[in-house]
Amino acid sequence: MAEWQVILLQPARRYLERLPQKERERILKALQRLQEAPEQAPVKPLKGRPEWSLRVGGRRVLIMVDREQRRFVVTTIGPRGDVY
Repeated sequence: MAEWQVILLQPARRYLERLPQKERERILKALQRLQEAPEQAPVKPLKGRPEWSLRVGGRRVLIMVDREQRRFVVTTIGPRGDVY
């Protein structure tokens, strides 16, 4: 079975690049865990939206799940109050 792939869209990538190294590493580690074991990831579906939310400290990572292509597309990363 093929492994899941994580793709960061440009806005999410730019936000991640501006974070302090420690926070950036924390988010990247959470995305790596999601990629390695998606069935165990603490993601929640968003009501009324197609994205799922992954909580990493005070930040949220919004993800579109493409089951056919086996990939997670990270659309947005930001503080909880700003991404919803």
